[in-house]
Amino acid sequence: MKMNRMPVSQILLMRFKAHDPVDQAVIDLTSQEDSVSIAQRAYPDIDYSVQLEYGEKIGLGNRKYQLTETDF
Repeated sequence: MKMNRMPVSQILLMRFKAHDPVDQAVIDLTSQEDSVSIAQRAYPDIDYSVQLEYGEKIGLGNRKYQLTETDF
């Protein structure tokens, strides 16, 4: 599924407004342009997926999401 690109600042704003701390959407959206996510850029030697999987496992949230457009 191809999603529209948006500025990282808008993605981060969406992240902070989210009620779900396990945020797969931020990883997916930031890796659209060149297949490198914001997590991989910040910590290239750490597998971020382990944290997302564990967060979901202990009930912090869900990695499934649906993006909706909104006016800011």
